[in-house]
Amino acid sequence: MKETMAQLGPKPNVYLTNGDKSYLRNGDRSYLRNGDNKRGNATTAKRNNNKCMGLMVGILVTMSCTVILKNQLLENLEFTRKNAAQQHEHSTQGEANIRLLTAIDDDHSNAKKKKKVKVFFLAGQSNMLGQGELAPFVTMMNMSCHKEFRETLWDEDTQDFKIHDRVYIKFRDNQGQLTLGHNTRYADRDKFGPEVMFGWTLGDAFGNKNNETGDDDVVYLIKVAYGGRDLAIDFRPPSARIRIGGNDIKQQFDGFTNEETEENISVKQQLIQDQQQQQIMHGYRFRTMIQEFHEGLDALPDVIPGATEYEIAGFVWFQGETDLSSEEKSKEYATNLKHLIRDVRREFGVSMPCVIGEVGYHGLHPNGDDRRRRVLEFRAEVKGVTHLKEFQNNTLYVPTAQYALLDRNVERYNKGFHYYGRPDTYYYIGKALGEGMVQLLTVGLEKGRMNSTA
Repeated sequence: MKETMAQLGPKPNVYLTNGDKSYLRNGDRSYLRNGDNKRGNATTAKRNNNKCMGLMVGILVTMSCTVILKNQLLENLEFTRKNAAQQHEHSTQGEANIRLLTAIDDDHSNAKKKKKVKVFFLAGQSNMLGQGELAPFVTMMNMSCHKEFRETLWDEDTQDFKIHDRVYIKFRDNQGQLTLGHNTRYADRDKFGPEVMFGWTLGDAFGNKNNETGDDDVVYLIKVAYGGRDLAIDFRPPSARIRIGGNDIKQQFDGFTNEETEENISVKQQLIQDQQQQQIMHGYRFRTMIQEFHEGLDALPDVIPGATEYEIAGFVWFQGETDLSSEEKSKEYATNLKHLIRDVRREFGVSMPCVIGEVGYHGLHPNGDDRRRRVLEFRAEVKGVTHLKEFQNNTLYVPTAQYALLDRNVERYNKGFHYYGRPDTYYYIGKALGEGMVQLLTVGLEKGRMNSTA
């Protein structure tokens, strides 16, 4: 897998679980691109030593050095000494981290075992949040036409939902092994989203235990979702051009209501007039999303006990309903999406595979001429992003419209833009997103490697 990931980015992103991850947030990430940072530090030390030796030879040959030159020599020597000491401290600290995890395993007689984690980021708005109703899903599982649901997710021995022992998830304050039920709380209330079957599919594909060494390969989902948020403003990535002014500016911060009270109207007017405040508003949910991804990585040792290392293996984006409702926002969506993918990859220093879920709640044949035109154009433009050269074989568009059940005779549990809350729809969407990611991590990247050597 590491060899495969190298085809996406210049260097696989494997990190120690309890190591220093400050470089993910700021500072120079060049060593993620150039390989082993020890080699770079050694080169720096050698360069400093050569500089000092050059000054020393000059002193011996000319015998006319000044006090300033002597002081410079001493400063260079001191710099080299400190730099070498820092290199040694950094190196031994990394080794200590590894030994610390090994020492913990020794206490449990698992000294040679490793638990490697593939991390997947999931993000979007309300449909990623999850609107699949749990109660009717239980009923569906007993129908012969939905035999797959029961076989996949139901434990006949315990008469309860299965727990996938190779998949872990963190969503807000809820974390643990992936399952489905009233107490999982990985979506609002008694609902679930695409994370269930996405995780199940990835866990079945990549989660395994090596019986010879006892090593574990597990999957970790970090899910971030905010209902009703758009890409044009809320999730707007840093590299996208910020628009200043205009009536489409809206408040982003938690606690703000949409009620047209005099106080709120006054606040809105002030925000429109305050250019600096508008700049802060743009991308607010992008920043909180990135923050929650980092918090999920920080929590990994607590969520997955015994984890020894991890790699950021993929990013799932399932969003766009709010942007599609606006002609102006829908026209710039594809451009903003390109910036989003680039900025997420840049933040974590790796060109992780990216799966884009289609905004498909209108179904395969949207009603109304204007709606049909906008929806189909929107889908085509978003799909076109994945065909650009920089995104080929590492980004995939996954259709979801075929899972939208629009027949008036079918039971409905929610609004249309939530796929009517159909649990079977969210089951199949999650499965499709998972299969798309598996494709990228296997066939897609293999094609990328072949194209790069052609």
